[in-house]
Amino acid sequence: MNHTNHTPLKAFQLFIKRCLHEVAGVAAVEFAIIVPLIMIPLYVGLVDISTAFMAKKRVESAALQTGDIVAQYENLTTSDLSVFVDAARSTIYPMPLVKASTNEYLFGITYTVVKLDATGGSVVWSFGDAPLDSGNRVTIPDNFIELYKAGRVVDLVMTTGTYKYNSIILGFLKETGLSPYYNLSSTYYYKPRVGDTVNKLN
Repeated sequence: MNHTNHTPLKAFQLFIKRCLHEVAGVAAVEFAIIVPLIMIPLYVGLVDISTAFMAKKRVESAALQTGDIVAQYENLTTSDLSVFVDAARSTIYPMPLVKASTNEYLFGITYTVVKLDATGGSVVWSFGDAPLDSGNRVTIPDNFIELYKAGRVVDLVMTTGTYKYNSIILGFLKETGLSPYYNLSSTYYYKPRVGDTVNKLN
């Protein structure tokens, strides 16, 4: 049996050479390092986007459903409208309704009756979290202006829902001065079901 004796320096050189040629596990190590760096931000981004989409659908549902109910009345009181506001807020669950640190409402709903004309509309009355001043001009979709010109509609019920969505992604960037909140909004228009308008009695 032959024995090869190496000097310590030669033995070290051979060890380094073997290490340089042992590449079988390198890909696995690189995969283990790189994948979390890619997958974690991707996962957080997908969660943020899907949650924002759910919040948007909740806002749309709140404005759509309660606005349709408002349009079915000829006369409404402040108490009646307050009930609709509370009903709209209940549809936001499971999204948080208020900002925990300040108790500020993240969700808002506003019901407005608009008198149409050939170029848009003017506010008759408005009630909710962000009411518009009486007489203010508002932009109305062209299809409703055409209905007005055809004599098929006089006033509209305009319902606007808003939500301040607390974005996970923007939260990571708040140190740059960006707000972590992203404003979601949906507006729907309804022709009054009874008569030409919906009156607010007090």
